[in-house]
Amino acid sequence: MDTMLDGVAGQSAVRDARGRIVDFRIDYANPAIGRISGVPPGGQTGHTLLELFPAHRANGLFDAFVNVVETGVPFDSGAFRYVDPAAAGGPLDQVLDLRAARLGDGFVLSVRDVTEVERVRRERERLAVIIEESPDGILVADGQLRIAYTNATFAANLGLAHAELVGQGVLEVAATVLDAPTIATLAEVAGTGRPWLGEADGRLADGTVGRLQVRVTPRLAADGSVESYVVVARDVTALRSAEQAVRESENRYRLLFESAPVAINITRGADITYANPTYLDMFGFASLEALRRVGPLELFAPEWRAAIAANIRRRAEGLAAPSAYEAECLRRDGTRFPILMYLTRAAFADGPATVAFVIDITARKRAELERARLATAVENATDLVILTDPGGVVEYANPAFERLTGYPVAELLGRTVASVLRSDDLPHEAYVAVDDAIRRGEPWSGMLSDRRRDGSLFEDEISLSPIRDAGGALLGFVEIGRDRTHEREMEVDLGLAANVRSALDAALHAMPSGMPLEGTAQAMCDGLGALPGFDFVTVFAFGQGDSIDALAFHAPPGFPDVQGRPALRARQVHERAPGGPWAEAWIPGEEDGTWGRALTRLGARAAAVWPITYGDQVDGVVSVVTADARLAHVLLDRGPIALDLGTTASALLAERLHARRKADEVRTALANLIATHAFRPVFQPIVDLATGEAMGYEALTRFDSGQRPDLCFAEAWTVGLGPELELATLAAAIEAARQLAPGLWLDLNVSPRLLADPERLRRILWAADRPIVLEITEHEVIEDYEAVRRAIRLLGRDLRLAVDDAGAGVANFGHIIDLRPDFVKLDISLVRRVNANLGRQAMVVGMRHFSRTAGCRLIAEGVETADEARTLRALSVEFGQGYLFGHPQAAEVWAGAGARAPGNASARDAAVD
Repeated sequence: MDTMLDGVAGQSAVRDARGRIVDFRIDYANPAIGRISGVPPGGQTGHTLLELFPAHRANGLFDAFVNVVETGVPFDSGAFRYVDPAAAGGPLDQVLDLRAARLGDGFVLSVRDVTEVERVRRERERLAVIIEESPDGILVADGQLRIAYTNATFAANLGLAHAELVGQGVLEVAATVLDAPTIATLAEVAGTGRPWLGEADGRLADGTVGRLQVRVTPRLAADGSVESYVVVARDVTALRSAEQAVRESENRYRLLFESAPVAINITRGADITYANPTYLDMFGFASLEALRRVGPLELFAPEWRAAIAANIRRRAEGLAAPSAYEAECLRRDGTRFPILMYLTRAAFADGPATVAFVIDITARKRAELERARLATAVENATDLVILTDPGGVVEYANPAFERLTGYPVAELLGRTVASVLRSDDLPHEAYVAVDDAIRRGEPWSGMLSDRRRDGSLFEDEISLSPIRDAGGALLGFVEIGRDRTHEREMEVDLGLAANVRSALDAALHAMPSGMPLEGTAQAMCDGLGALPGFDFVTVFAFGQGDSIDALAFHAPPGFPDVQGRPALRARQVHERAPGGPWAEAWIPGEEDGTWGRALTRLGARAAAVWPITYGDQVDGVVSVVTADARLAHVLLDRGPIALDLGTTASALLAERLHARRKADEVRTALANLIATHAFRPVFQPIVDLATGEAMGYEALTRFDSGQRPDLCFAEAWTVGLGPELELATLAAAIEAARQLAPGLWLDLNVSPRLLADPERLRRILWAADRPIVLEITEHEVIEDYEAVRRAIRLLGRDLRLAVDDAGAGVANFGHIIDLRPDFVKLDISLVRRVNANLGRQAMVVGMRHFSRTAGCRLIAEGVETADEARTLRALSVEFGQGYLFGHPQAAEVWAGAGARAPGNASARDAAVD
């Protein structure tokens, strides 16, 4: 079957408790069905039909297969369109031929993909309809020119029925419609076997004479001989009349275009089909042929060609495109000139085209350029430009003046520049040279410190030049100023950033490897605190809610070391930190406490904060407080981004801060879980496979949160609450087990690490009213088996020991030998479908032999079917546990079950058989 082209699959019924078929399990699938469905055979076997192909439910196929199994009547779908958007291998839309026949309690399915066959059939039907309804007359003749087929149009044009034409000679029939020369031509064409297209006057059935276009196409056999002919006759009378009218109209327009003083061209797509003499003369071409050799896009300057090509393409696609625009073109000699072009669509005899009217605007552009050049240069200059009269009174200032100083130009006009901008931060001598130059009418250049309207200072590089007439008389001054503030600030920022990097590098290189989180934070604070102006440096760690803990800080001598290292303005820091770094002037507040008052006494001026981020979460901040006016100015005016301490802090501290914060959250949640008893014990029976009697119950824990128990216990051990959680759940299980039938043992799961405190464990275990089996999982590595055995002995009482997961990938015989347990639990991976797997059976036999040698007894975990139970019993496995005998339930559910296995009838049958 693996080599078949058709898909084949074997499927068995999946029934519910009432015996109804609710699905089909796929037991076999050949490669062909994998190609058809998109799911390889390996991805189908063991899965169910509705799981992989849910559309079977809605389209009726599932019910059809159920009917095959229930009645034995085979199913044949014929061509069936199968649409399945949710199929496992991806969306399906196919036409399939499906056949199914019963096989046991299932069926065998044969599938053939007929999608392409159906497509071809539909295409042929579509073409037949098109041919039959075509307005053209269509005829098919055999190799001897006898008519084999005509469509309705051909027969109607002759006034005959289709049946009257079949079998007649093509040339004889054509002679009643066409003239003798055309008939002779057709006879010659038939003799050559070549295709032919021509026109002739034809007489139709209604007595009218029109123009017919005739196309003859031979169809050749494999040996090259003519097998048949296809003849198509089209009435082109109206088309030819319209073309003649268009040609006459075009001749009239041509005369108008040829004599027009405006340059005109006609294009179709990207090809120029006409250019009038004015157009040829404008571009320097002697003829249309010479123009067409160049190509229309090459007439435009290179930088314009992409835009022009895009306009041509949009116009050809019927999309919106400019109908008038300016561009720059090239004459044949390479010289550039600007043009204004108007475009319009027109219909000509040979089809639609675009008509362009082109005007050379060189003279206009030159005049506009001359008028705008000086104004544009001055108005758009980034430097401020000021024109004054000979006495220095301002007559004009460009927009850059307002951008740089904040003063409206109107406030400057009629005043001197000095009266508006001059700052008191420079000594008077600094301005004497400028005033003297104006008084003498001489040029001057240099740096001045001017004041903006908002009071801030900026460094202004000034160039002052006198303006004189042809006779040398002073007309005024032109002053050009450039804001150099940013460059000066950048110098300060770069110097400060370099100092910060140097200090951090020195601190980091001095750190020993493996330094704890607090030590790393302290080294960072000390490194920054050594810089001038960094008076108080702190690393804060975020806790739960709005709490903040100061991991480390650096402060001047005598600064209070408050117990608990308080954090400043905790809520504000929590709220602002996600938005990135910030700086603010230091304004003391009541919430700042001892540290805040100490910083106020220190003379703090500004504080800057850099978030420490891990991914998209902020887990702490670095804070710097300064009393230095210069550093405060840098932080407040240009923000803390210039220093970028957050990147270094995040690289050094973020991952460990994040882990610490997450551990605190988990610890708090688990402590609350233990305190509120947010869990409950459930019990699953362990039965004697020979009698079906319950021998004991394994106690398991379910958490109110729905979290997986193994993950919850693992988290508890990670944050140091493992013993508390395990002991709490064990105590709850022992108390709830009092409701179970007396004398049955209680199987309790414990971690090897819990045995390190046998005294606490003993007090809980001794409260039990029944035998106890301690089940120690092998998932945790046991370093000292003797210590484990000693701890179990210290627990006292007659405790029995169990080891789980025997036969799983991580289990080993040495673990069992070293622990010497009373019970060994076979892992579910060995038990699942053991009745159908000889390899698993062999492993169970081996484990049984090993258990007898080691003096322990076997418990099979995960028993779900009666077949599995019977097979395990036959292999001498004594006890079983699994859904066949009961799901984990509260103790009160099992209270009335007594010593009998509370499973279903199949479980009891498996024990009795």
